[in-house]
Amino acid sequence: MSIKDTRTPLMYHALVMAKRKSINIFFASPNIPNPSVFLELVNNTPDESYAVKVESVSQNRFFINCHTDSSYLISDYGDNILFPKLNFSGNVITDLGTILKTFSSGRQSIVYCNTIEKTISTAFEYAKTLEEVKNDYIDKLVDIINEKVHEQYYLKYCLKKGIAYHFGGIPEEIKIKVEELYKLGFIKIIFCTSTLLEGVNLPAKNIFILSEKIGLSNMTNVDFWNLAGRAGRLSKDLSGNIFCVNLYNQEGYWKDEKKVQILRNKNIKEVEPIILMKNNKNLYKNIANYYTKNEYTNKSLSEDDKKIIEMYGNILLYHDTVNSDSILKDRFIDSGNNSLDILKKIRNENSIPGNILAEGIDINIEIQNKVFNGDKELLPIETTYEGCYEVLKILCKEYDWLRTENKGNNPLIRSKEQLTYYATLMEGWINSKPLKYLIQKTISYYYNSGENKYISLRKDGNMYNVKFDKNNSLHINTLINNLIKNLENNIKYKIKTYVGNYQSILRSCDLDLECDWEEYIDYGTTNPKIIDIQNLGFSRTMAIFLLDKYPDLFIKSEIGEIIGIDDEKLRASINQDKYEEEYKELNTLFEWE
Repeated sequence: MSIKDTRTPLMYHALVMAKRKSINIFFASPNIPNPSVFLELVNNTPDESYAVKVESVSQNRFFINCHTDSSYLISDYGDNILFPKLNFSGNVITDLGTILKTFSSGRQSIVYCNTIEKTISTAFEYAKTLEEVKNDYIDKLVDIINEKVHEQYYLKYCLKKGIAYHFGGIPEEIKIKVEELYKLGFIKIIFCTSTLLEGVNLPAKNIFILSEKIGLSNMTNVDFWNLAGRAGRLSKDLSGNIFCVNLYNQEGYWKDEKKVQILRNKNIKEVEPIILMKNNKNLYKNIANYYTKNEYTNKSLSEDDKKIIEMYGNILLYHDTVNSDSILKDRFIDSGNNSLDILKKIRNENSIPGNILAEGIDINIEIQNKVFNGDKELLPIETTYEGCYEVLKILCKEYDWLRTENKGNNPLIRSKEQLTYYATLMEGWINSKPLKYLIQKTISYYYNSGENKYISLRKDGNMYNVKFDKNNSLHINTLINNLIKNLENNIKYKIKTYVGNYQSILRSCDLDLECDWEEYIDYGTTNPKIIDIQNLGFSRTMAIFLLDKYPDLFIKSEIGEIIGIDDEKLRASINQDKYEEEYKELNTLFEWE
């Protein structure tokens, strides 16, 4: 719902597509006082909504300022209740230890640090002050990290001390196990970014909020109370504790005590998507400017703001192309300024079929038309490094990445040399290689036979470049975090979207495709059997494991496609001691026990 999040147009597009297919849509959201707004997005009557305000547990609210050595409990019935001075030292980690020892007292706690850099560094440095814990479950997870990630991965050192950190760039298998150990109570403190705002259910007795921001943006009331609402667990706690803490004494980290007002009053305003707003920051006028290639009304728009305008423009063109009614189309036409004529003109100029528009709403429509109407190269059939590099070169040239994808805080590409890095990741991913293989290949890429490439490090919000050192644990951890981010965001999403768009254009022009690169990236394999197994509901890792260890247990159709597995024979065959983690995952899937 955020007006600054490029995922918002994607959500809107998905909802409208679902409604077109007569799929029943149900919305449920905490801290949204007007849930009917979701129905309005898809032209449904708001009468079918219901809002109820329920407080599952009571919540105590505190503010701690380490730099004035003051702390108090916020009262709704008079003055704040002051606490004695805690004699803070001025050292961030020492003061954090004092706070956790005083207010957490061994109970499970979440510490929100905002950025990945702050989350990892604060957790890692705090772990150094703790004694190691003896726990078989934690030891097993540490062994898995050594086996499947890297021996220098910081998370394992935190786990040994009974704490962890959590953000989107942690390997999925490891992240799931961290969440499991936290729910079992073996991890007492978890440091996190805003991923806990996005659907991860990890409540705690205490939540320490060290920043009023998500990235560079101030938290909305909805964001803040979604995070703070995790303090106190229904059926386990009578109350939860929310602490806003000025630990770092930096802008954006409660340095300005006036920001604590958000903690005093849980007054959540009604939310309104930008396409429904009267004051919509000239969205519809700028969509028209996007179509007519005129300048946007605000010359200082961020790259994300421009992307959002383009995406809504593409969605609108799709709605018009397939003659679909939508609130977006109605509002654009009603916005005036010859909007209907502009829409007709762009529709007449557009060559892209509706089905391709629907799949490529985050690709500039002018560029899609240039690709569609121009000369087109066929993609290679070899899935080697060279083949991957050739695919990337074709996409970079056809879609003009060096102009269209080189801006903003997280551009897809800054220079053509980056294609060699993406080709390294892509080759391993589509050829069914495990994460550790990708990490080792990337280390070799940066080590470059002793001619080390530069790696970007972040410190105190600033980026600087240094030559990669494969013996430096900070460099290794930065490389792993960047690898997972690039694999998830760039290879498996952005590049896959471009591949899919290009292949759809080739097919629509009756050009034969000898292999499906989009499918390879989507499933992380070129092996059709592994694809079939994933289509049964297994993860990529489990599909590779089952095909390798138990190929004879699959059920096949008359034409040889894998359509099932004999789970009883699998249960009898699998060695639970040797493949303990795999057995646990299969047990969950098949409900053996």
